[in-house]
Amino acid sequence: MAKRVGQKIKMTSIDELLCVPSVAGCDEIEVAKIRPFKDYPFKVLDDEKMHELVEKVGESRGQLHWYLRLVELIPPILELVDKKDLALVTAVEVSFLDQEIQQMLYEYMCENEICKTFQIFALRDYLKENDTITKMELMRILNENAPKDESNRFQQLTITKKKLQEYFPVFYTKSQMEKVLYQLLEEWKKQNNKSEG
Repeated sequence: MAKRVGQKIKMTSIDELLCVPSVAGCDEIEVAKIRPFKDYPFKVLDDEKMHELVEKVGESRGQLHWYLRLVELIPPILELVDKKDLALVTAVEVSFLDQEIQQMLYEYMCENEICKTFQIFALRDYLKENDTITKMELMRILNENAPKDESNRFQQLTITKKKLQEYFPVFYTKSQMEKVLYQLLEEWKKQNNKSEG
């Protein structure tokens, strides 16, 4: 392949990029030099309405940046945003995570609750210092940073009788069911402690 050393590169002008037509007889002038005159057709006043318009344009620009970040989301998380289950601000923060981590996060949200922005901040802070994360570490970070009113949710857990009947024979007593549940939880704990170590 031939090298193009010293060859001039033509850069596209802003007008060309924006498809601004060149019109003969038109000159560019600084906006500051424009002054109203008698029967001036364009009434641009530097009033409160103009400042409101400038603010709206600034907000729209910020929102556009947010919407552009959403293309980085995996489809199931994007669907949560579309259904308005996941806040746009939170979704933008999630968009900075790798897709593999987004998948773990999605699974966490399906099993638990939709995450808040500050939980995602905590997760991103962890990832700045660590290259990888396990599902257990992700769960720990999100649970530790859960909203304060939800932090006590692990003190008591209620499982309906109807749900339990799906898993146990009808003749099992309450104490027999509890015994099985505790055994399963102990096995689960041992298995997860091994995977973390």
